[in-house]
Amino acid sequence: MTNSKKEATPQRVNSFANAELDEFKPKVKAAPRPTSEQINAVAEQAGFPSRQPVTTEPVKRVRRFTTGRNLQLNLKVTKDTLDRFYAIADELHLPLGEVFDQAVKALEKTR
Repeated sequence: MTNSKKEATPQRVNSFANAELDEFKPKVKAAPRPTSEQINAVAEQAGFPSRQPVTTEPVKRVRRFTTGRNLQLNLKVTKDTLDRFYAIADELHLPLGEVFDQAVKALEKTR
């Protein structure tokens, strides 16, 4: 039978223990990093386009309501009419379909 005691594993040899690594050190200090303002100024002078989004009109608010309406009506309207319609819906906090229903009912009363 063999001896049941396990022999200790030898220590690993450090390959760099006696190595002279001075020649691998950087000889010149790295230049300081430019600031964001400096980078933007150079990019602007060179004519690079900005990646920042250009927003000219405010983003429209998402209007989501569960109303049970399932038919769609597409209309061509002027920008002014559309803006006034959205303003009414926003002021009343109603879905667009409900505002349209109320407008139709009001028109029916005037006939």
